[in-house]
Amino acid sequence: MWIFPAIARFHRHHGEGHQFSSAYFRDQQPYISIAVSHSGYNAGVTVAEIDLRFLADYLGDAQVGRAAYAYVVDPQGQVLASSTKGPEIAKDLSGLPQVAALLAPNGKPLEIGAPTPRASRC
Repeated sequence: MWIFPAIARFHRHHGEGHQFSSAYFRDQQPYISIAVSHSGYNAGVTVAEIDLRFLADYLGDAQVGRAAYAYVVDPQGQVLASSTKGPEIAKDLSGLPQVAALLAPNGKPLEIGAPTPRASRC
């Protein structure tokens, strides 16, 4: 019997019988794991490890343009995927204002060109 070591990564439960891990890195490549439990006489668990490098395909230069770049970050601000000119995979971007705003509790994406809130004076 082989025990899949990624099971320790599971902490988010979505409905009955399946769980998703947080994104993690192995050899500088992003992955998630999904576990689905089975019921019945010989019940067990199926675990799949998903390589997230395919996300970069959606962020190609044709999608974001030649002068711009795009990236996807995990809940800790580490890059999971980026366009060609974007940051390296696994780089921590949590210190960038646009990423920090999104990661903050009740965070929302910053709007480009939106007025910056100012403190009121009495």
